[in-house]
Amino acid sequence: MILTELFREQLAYFKDINYAKEIEFLKGFEASEEEIKEFLEKISLQKD
Repeated sequence: MILTELFREQLAYFKDINYAKEIEFLKGFEASEEEIKEFLEKISLQKD
């Protein structure tokens, strides 16, 4: 349980993400960087 919480908390940190490679999304599944960050922040705050 503690490891799950720690993992979720770490999802909200974006400083160390390497943006050197462009992500190629499947057609219809494109997402902006902001959408991805918002999603990661949201799930990082979820409780089991």
